[in-house]
Amino acid sequence: MASSVSSTSKSKLHSVIAITGATGTMGKATVEELLRKKDKVTHLKLLIRPSKKNRKLVKKWLTYTNVEVIWGDLFDIPKIKQLVFRADIVLHIGGLVSPKADYVPELTLKVNVESVKNLICAITDLNQIDTTRFVYIGSVAQYGSRAIPLHWGGPGDPMLPALYDYYALSKILAERIVAESKLKRWVSLRQSAILSKELLYKGNSPITFHVPLNGVLEWSTIEDTVSLMVAVCKIDVSEEIWGHFFDIGSGSSFRLTNYEFESMLLRALYCPPPEKVFEASWFAHRNFHGIWYWSSDHLNQLVPFRKGITAEEYFINMAKSLPTYFKLAGIIPSGIIKMFMKYVASDRHFGTLGWRKENNETLLKAFFIPGMTNNNWSQALIVPKPDTKDKNYKILDLGYDRWKPFRELSLKDMQSLAIRRGGECLSESMKDGDIKTPLTWKCSVGHVFNTSPTVVALGGHWCPECSPWPTSDMAKKDPLIHDIYMSTHNKEELND
Repeated sequence: MASSVSSTSKSKLHSVIAITGATGTMGKATVEELLRKKDKVTHLKLLIRPSKKNRKLVKKWLTYTNVEVIWGDLFDIPKIKQLVFRADIVLHIGGLVSPKADYVPELTLKVNVESVKNLICAITDLNQIDTTRFVYIGSVAQYGSRAIPLHWGGPGDPMLPALYDYYALSKILAERIVAESKLKRWVSLRQSAILSKELLYKGNSPITFHVPLNGVLEWSTIEDTVSLMVAVCKIDVSEEIWGHFFDIGSGSSFRLTNYEFESMLLRALYCPPPEKVFEASWFAHRNFHGIWYWSSDHLNQLVPFRKGITAEEYFINMAKSLPTYFKLAGIIPSGIIKMFMKYVASDRHFGTLGWRKENNETLLKAFFIPGMTNNNWSQALIVPKPDTKDKNYKILDLGYDRWKPFRELSLKDMQSLAIRRGGECLSESMKDGDIKTPLTWKCSVGHVFNTSPTVVALGGHWCPECSPWPTSDMAKKDPLIHDIYMSTHNKEELND
């Protein structure tokens, strides 16, 4: 059973907590949880865009004497400095996320990357790099497209966004800025998809069909995510989290195949099962992120945050909380629902059926495996469900013992990792266990760059000059990328 959060629930929180993204799903829930602990939070500082909708949303928050709302955005340097001034901890939750991020890729890159630069510059300019803790919220999307048997992943695995996923790319670039900064205490928490009641109202996005039915994802409930946000704000949080990368997931019960998730979601919405309202051929074969985290249990041990509920219990509770009119879906003929979902999948920009109609060869090639058909459900689900309890799962080979304590990591380990990436570690010396001092590396095409073992070995980042996308050319030159690429591609594609 998952660990309880009760053991640290009475710990003292930091006095000054600064938050970005306070009006989004995750940020809003975090603020409201902190306000329930109003006797423990001395000063809660929130950077919020001045819009009519946001002013209405925060009206209640302004009644709290310990809340300071700073009206501004992530490009407003003076307001950012006001936000982080004397902050004990900054929770950087803000930014553009999917599905909106998919519609404005250039803006997504600008907002998500520049915001991190602005926050860190503000903390640096205020001489707070030794005192202000920085919590960066990353994403499961950073791991990119993976398939069974490489469906388990975690810190150290290559940062490899799915093709054309600019949201994932923005999170990778921003995370590297954090990890290479001079901040004394930072942590990157790679958030999985958040499971909350709000999700039940978002079933009409064509991006639904980008998700391979045989893919997997470890979901994180909004309650667990918020519990973690509060936990990292506690003064006695484990020092082991700082300077590292972790994955946020709700554990074994929430490690689902995408087909399982669709089935549970439709049941919660009082709808017929997937076979009745979708065609299997509408779903992509690949190029969408999703893994099960082997590391999320470790984070829960360091910072207990899980509530201990199962996925089935969670979906039942979500269904009970829905307005009565949702139950009407149970009397709507499945054929009507299927017609509507076909309409959604026919969106010319993001729908898989729309791509076929428009003969969009670029996207069809990215999301579908040549020669593979999903004309019926038995073909679509031909890969058996992996065992969620199996601890003998396949982990990517990084070329060295990735389970070795950080204090024992050596130059030989870094050299082996560089070879595994098709490159070299050019440094001639490294003190064992010194994962912060930059080393010199060379990638497979000859780019030379300097960064720390923390960034490369613990974070999975590599050459900042190379193309970030998983192409056949990259797979031919980088053995580690080759393994990931071949989990979702055939041999003929490698030779294209």
